[in-house]
Amino acid sequence: MKKFIVALLALIPFVISAQTIVSTSPQNKNVILEQYTGINCGFCPQGTTIANQIYNANPTRVVIIAIHAGNYSNPSAGQPDFRTPFGTALVNQSLLSGFPAGSINRHVFPDYSMTPPNGTAMGRGYWASAANQIMGESSYVNVGATAEIDLLSREITVYVEAYYTGNSPVSTNKINIVLLQDKTYGFQANGGSNYEHNNRLIHMITGQWGADITQTSAGSLYSNTFTYTIPEHLNQIPILLENLRIAAFVAEGQQEIISGLQVKPTIVNVPDVEYLIVGHSIHSDVWEGKIAPAFSVKSYGNSVTSLDIEYKVNNEQTHSYTWNGNPQFLETFEIVLPEITFDAQQTNTLTINILNEDFSPENNSLNLTLNLAPTAPINDIKVVVKPDQYGSETTWNIKNETGTIIAQGGPYSSTSVVTHELFIDDGNYTIYVFDSYGDGITGGYVRVKYGDELILDIPGSTIGSSISKKIIVSSIIEIDFNPYDGSTSAPANGPFKIFPNVQMYTPEGDVINEDNVYFAVELNKDTNEGQIIPYTATVDGNHTISIVPDYTLNDGTVVCLSLNAKTVEGYSIKRTVHFTVGPVGIYENGYSNISIYPNPAKESFTISGVNFGEVSVYSLNGQMVLIKKINPSNNIIPTGDMQGVYIVKIQTNDKSIIKQLIVIE
Repeated sequence: MKKFIVALLALIPFVISAQTIVSTSPQNKNVILEQYTGINCGFCPQGTTIANQIYNANPTRVVIIAIHAGNYSNPSAGQPDFRTPFGTALVNQSLLSGFPAGSINRHVFPDYSMTPPNGTAMGRGYWASAANQIMGESSYVNVGATAEIDLLSREITVYVEAYYTGNSPVSTNKINIVLLQDKTYGFQANGGSNYEHNNRLIHMITGQWGADITQTSAGSLYSNTFTYTIPEHLNQIPILLENLRIAAFVAEGQQEIISGLQVKPTIVNVPDVEYLIVGHSIHSDVWEGKIAPAFSVKSYGNSVTSLDIEYKVNNEQTHSYTWNGNPQFLETFEIVLPEITFDAQQTNTLTINILNEDFSPENNSLNLTLNLAPTAPINDIKVVVKPDQYGSETTWNIKNETGTIIAQGGPYSSTSVVTHELFIDDGNYTIYVFDSYGDGITGGYVRVKYGDELILDIPGSTIGSSISKKIIVSSIIEIDFNPYDGSTSAPANGPFKIFPNVQMYTPEGDVINEDNVYFAVELNKDTNEGQIIPYTATVDGNHTISIVPDYTLNDGTVVCLSLNAKTVEGYSIKRTVHFTVGPVGIYENGYSNISIYPNPAKESFTISGVNFGEVSVYSLNGQMVLIKKINPSNNIIPTGDMQGVYIVKIQTNDKSIIKQLIVIE
């Protein structure tokens, strides 16, 4: 008997000393929160917030496992698929009756259960209370684990220990090793198209319900090593090694989790040079044939200090660039390549190659399609919006190259199609469409048109929470007015002139002449809905429309001159100017058919109605800045460095005309 006792005493220290990472002291239970969620569940972000609050209050004692399963997890076109082969069974055994739901240690809380008496699933309002109860209970088993991932083979090795400080009520327990991923970005109802998904179930390394632990009495130590080769993707979603975690827990069969923990794997077998192109900020549209590509690279090596890069568009010249830096392991950095020019086609291919050798050359290049932005050939464009039943979520704006908003619309109160008519100066623009809920415009669209021609179609299903597309406005139509918009010295008796560079047509499609001009031109007081001012009009061979009021207008009268016409191609042209009748201020000997246009001018202005004469331009302080002889074939005057308001004196054989000119940038 004495020999047996000695042998037993000799055995006990051996069993205890075999443990290396798990505590042998009695501890309370840790929380394993299985969160049942889905990307199309509008209340699930609230559940995530509550789960995070529970974790943040006890970060060493709470493990969250986000399980995407059920109807709300079924992806529509363009949405991520976060489902796994394990999710459905987990959801079914919880007996949940709605989303979001959660089980705390797969324990039945009768007062909180969605489906008592056996359901473990609870509504999000009960999770915190249930978690506190679990953390207040003693555990008969402690769990410890370590994990490491071989960077090159992608094999994860998990070593786990479970030490029993008490007896399990069942003879066989289950050890569960679960692979989780953080920082996966994608659509989430009520979270947008770039929502950060964390704690996401990727794989259950020990199978659906775990591996057997057969020694479950006090003093027993269980240890085991599990390996798993991590695929590059799950449902076409990248599995990024640096964002993985391991959860390990012990359960009594399929239910009643006793305790567990989570660990962050260590990445080993790191080479000196290993890198990966992980993203870019290169727009799929271009306004013209020039680009400065910017893309992101992640370092998976210990000594990446320079990268040799070649890039080109289409089959044109190959450009070279060497990037220098010293990124840390797992650091992401941006490379902005020098701007290059190319002969822009309707569709172009940008190719970027990093030449440095590493272990994953398939991830060292980019091939992107660049589409030439569509062009509106006139300044009069329309933004047509068909909202869905949630029109209050939809807005849009148009920005110029400097980022200034020049037009915007929404939100909308019905599903009716809304047309916004705009006048946009020549230039390069980007239209941005937003949906605050993040699910796009179901069955709707946003379109940009000129006349009846469609230049840009954005289907609602492609919008997500936002989308941007480039357009170009390059008008073939030029229309000038005299007096110009905002003038305060319009003549009381006219004439008021419209100078189009093309022949104009009425909205009904007839060439504008003296008989039908009234269908295309309106003269009103104050606004285009104000009192009508009757007038007489003429149209000359250069398509110039001259408007003479039928009575003398009083000084201070605000005049609204509106043009509503079409071109021969059917393009709709709408222009409105406002000016005020007042003292001309500068004497004009007979307000004649001599005119200056465009006014305001930019690079040059033209004087019409003069056969032979001389033009002199003075600043407002009386200094002559230009003098030139003019005739019908030499009547275009460059503005040079002029900017601001000037006096123009036009001298002919029989008259002297004084006019005002504005020069803008």
